Amino acid sequence: LPNPSGPSRSRATDGDGGGNFDLTTGTLSDPKAWTSVNRNDGMFNDHLLSVAEFGDEVFFGTHYGLARYNPAFKGTPEAWRKYNVTQDGMPDNQVDQLHVVPTTDGKAALIVDTKQGVWELDPVSGLHETLSQNFGIYGAYVANDHWDPQWGWAFSTQKGVSLLRDGIWTYFTTGPSKAGNGPSHFRFTTVGVGDSGSFLWFGRSDGISAYSLPKPGHPGRFFN
Repeated sequence: LPNPSGPSRSRATDGDGGGNFDLTTGTLSDPKAWTSVNRNDGMFNDHLLSVAEFGDEVFFGTHYGLARYNPAFKGTPEAWRKYNVTQDGMPDNQVDQLHVVPTTDGKAALIVDTKQGVWELDPVSGLHETLSQNFGIYGAYVANDHWDPQWGWAFSTQKGVSLLRDGIWTYFTTGPSKAGNGPSHFRFTTVGVGDSGSFLWFGRSDGISAYSLPKPGHPGRFFN
């Protein structure tokens, strides 16, 4: 829920709707620093899995589709827009993660991670497409993704990690029973870049893996 008076952070909850905290003037214990939104405000489902801000709007990922919210129209039907499989061709209604990434034309797109692939939406034009195994992602269930100008685009799926960098795909699917330059486990729950920017980090059910990019004379390497 963007706050026009200053920087803010949105959050999603599984059962209580979404909320926004004002970083400029608020403290965590100050109720006035929080703005919440739920079924009483027109949200079609309170069980949220993820949230992403796009301009003045907020997108919420739910178990039953994607919710688009415009706070400027709060209290009116125009405040909400629902996306799902039936109406909009999403690959699956369960939205596990949401991210905003830059596009080649200098704009931005909303990336929607689902159980049956990634859905890319241009909120401005309404254009969308599904990025799945035909796009190059290995595995349909994308639990998370991360884009970084240095690293490229990493997708964490039920079959491993798919890394798209400079137009080239690299796949890491080493499981716990195999040896090699790969993660010790192929099921990842999250992916991101640390503060140093030197490693791509992957969260596993049994720990953490880190991957360093290849350099001249040194191949890329996983640390488990």
